Amino acid sequence: MLDELLKLKEAYRSSQAKGIKAVMATVVAVEGSSYRQPGLRMLVFEDATIAGAVNQGPVEDEILRQCQSVLLSDKAKIMVYEGRYRQGSDGLLYILLEPFLPDDCAWNTFEAATRGRLPLQIESFYKKIAGTRPGLGSLFHIGDQSFGFSSTELDKSLTSYTQLLKPVFV
Repeated sequence: MLDELLKLKEAYRSSQAKGIKAVMATVVAVEGSSYRQPGLRMLVFEDATIAGAVNQGPVEDEILRQCQSVLLSDKAKIMVYEGRYRQGSDGLLYILLEPFLPDDCAWNTFEAATRGRLPLQIESFYKKIAGTRPGLGSLFHIGDQSFGFSSTELDKSLTSYTQLLKPVFV
């Protein structure tokens, strides 16, 4: 999964150089049966391009639609996608949509960690209720340092999903 995050980083850096805003979409929880699992991520850019994948088709279409409000408001939200009527599965997907704007210190630490083949964690804070609310968002944990996906203050009392990303050769 770290290799996928590295691809997202490259796409983000390219869009950032052009002044294009981005939203990170992360599957944080699944209820029922679904072949999609927590930890899947994609970046949605304000020019309607994407990097990464949660799923092809209706799920991504809905993510693109819902990301527009995040791009306009700069506020994270949870979307709930019910696959029962669309994909033939009985699962509910809880997807965290959040502004993605890590600072330079975060990127420098991230890049040093990947070069040094250090593990990192991503921790996402959410509530299983659709909509915008304060405190939603994610952190990179690299060693003893933590960096937000954006400058949003996170509510660490919310439910969290933590994903350990093991080093890859780069």
